[in-house]
Amino acid sequence: MSKRTYEKWTRDEIQEYLDKNDPGFQLVSEYVNNTVKVSIICPLGHKSDVLWRGFRIKKNKCSECFKEEDLLRHKKKFEEVLKSFGYKILDHIDRRSAFVECPKGHQYKAYFSNFQKGGRCKTCFDKNRMLSLDEIKYFIENESKSGYKMVDESYEDDRKIKIQCDKGHVTDIIYGNFVSGARCIECSYLNRQLKYDFSYVKSTFESKGYKVISTEYKGVKDKLQVICQNGHEQNKSFSSLLSGYGCYTCFYEGNRGENHFNWKGGVSSLNEYLRIYLSEWKRESMRQYDFKCDVTGEDGRGQLEVHHLQPFSNIVANILKLLGLEYRENIGCYSENEKQSLLYELEKHHKENLGVPLLKDIHTQFHQTFDFHNNTPEQYFFFKNNYQEILAGNVTAEVFYMEENIERNED
Repeated sequence: MSKRTYEKWTRDEIQEYLDKNDPGFQLVSEYVNNTVKVSIICPLGHKSDVLWRGFRIKKNKCSECFKEEDLLRHKKKFEEVLKSFGYKILDHIDRRSAFVECPKGHQYKAYFSNFQKGGRCKTCFDKNRMLSLDEIKYFIENESKSGYKMVDESYEDDRKIKIQCDKGHVTDIIYGNFVSGARCIECSYLNRQLKYDFSYVKSTFESKGYKVISTEYKGVKDKLQVICQNGHEQNKSFSSLLSGYGCYTCFYEGNRGENHFNWKGGVSSLNEYLRIYLSEWKRESMRQYDFKCDVTGEDGRGQLEVHHLQPFSNIVANILKLLGLEYRENIGCYSENEKQSLLYELEKHHKENLGVPLLKDIHTQFHQTFDFHNNTPEQYFFFKNNYQEILAGNVTAEVFYMEENIERNED
């Protein structure tokens, strides 16, 4: 049965659709056609004027409800970040800012983006005013979280202060430089002079379960050939080991399938699982068309979708038939060998059959015209030719839809 065109919708049919798919939404205006907006009220009473076609494909049906939910999310995140630094929220202004109080009692308007970048209370960090000794000491020993202590009790604005690092070195430093990130000079010098010898590097790798194949070590960023305790061979720098990075292959294997935090027992459908592996096919299809929409010829970088000339469900059915496998409800019902065979045949098919890049609205319009099932290459080329004729002014949209209905009847 062919899908009805949008021009045939009635007010009762739209309300019936809303009751079934979006309970609580009410149509409060008459429906004229697909180019005239209708008024719809959400369950919370927000009224929106939208195109009926656009409303059906929108993920967030009510823009006002989405804005309120988005505001609550930002407020919660902002509040968590502020509290972690000892700040209090006195009043939310909007999703970007709030009226806050710093740990020292200064009240001001703070912007979330600025606070995340390190911006703090202007009164506490105003460089144009003379800071008290207590303020400087509090920042060095508490807010900087550096482990340093202030040992100078006679600070004046333009003079250096004495600080002590966590290793006991005492250093003279200008307070402004400390705020900018300067630290103990002696520690910095020792770190620059330090170079690990090969025996130490090798023993450190071995203590982490690695076997070192390389016989020479040049520096912390130089990559050594090693094998992890699970037999994965790789090139790894000593600096990455010191930073806590382990074997990438072990990490991947330990976080895939049922080991992944988002594993739900293998309940994903077969089609959903296979579509994950189409990224390279999509990129190659776009490159083939120079990242332009095949129908309009427009550059669509970042806005393109790739259309299968044959339905993806048919492709999967043919692969299952080729491998002699039955269609099973969940991907977890297939063995690892069966999944590898499916992926191999899927990649092979898509290398031989590239897709067609289309702008998102063009792709949506095609499927609204010909539905999502049992599409054929002939339908696509019919759609493309007629759409280009409309753009050129040779055919009206009414003639296009009339020809399209004739085409369906013939099918």
